[in-house]
Amino acid sequence: MVNQILNTSWNHTPQGKTTMTETLCESWEDIAEKYVFQIWDRTSDIHFHDPIGEIRRTIDNMIDQFFDGNTNITSEVYWLNLGALALTCNGEFDPYEVSEVLANKQRDYGPNNIARFGEKGLIIRLHDKVARLENLLESQVSARNESIVDTYLDIIGYSVIGLMWMNNEFLTPLRSK
Repeated sequence: MVNQILNTSWNHTPQGKTTMTETLCESWEDIAEKYVFQIWDRTSDIHFHDPIGEIRRTIDNMIDQFFDGNTNITSEVYWLNLGALALTCNGEFDPYEVSEVLANKQRDYGPNNIARFGEKGLIIRLHDKVARLENLLESQVSARNESIVDTYLDIIGYSVIGLMWMNNEFLTPLRSK
């Protein structure tokens, strides 16, 4: 079982002492939630007048880096920025709800769909989502299958999975239900 620090909080007692509390990530859900909150925090650091264009530039940079000889993405910034940009495009998401949706999708899909192709598969899936998003926004037609909001949610989800994959945490088991 993987144990990663999820959160460190500082508590002040009435006696004037400060205590530290660390919550450990022991399940897939805990780790995913940790990264969801990192993406939420990242939104305060990014300011782009064209977040959709920046999503496209980010995924193109990832494709260039990954498919032009490098074997993996070496910086969490790509994943954090993608998720944060998608979040800024549709800020109506609740981080706890996003974490729950991700965990439910993980239960439905299991780990093998991502594990089979790893980071390469994630980048291709993200490219497809971004191309779909651009097409829907440019053509100004209503989505017939999943909504644009769902596409933003998927970009955030793949960003979380990318962070988990990069840090060797994606294959952590889900909590038993």
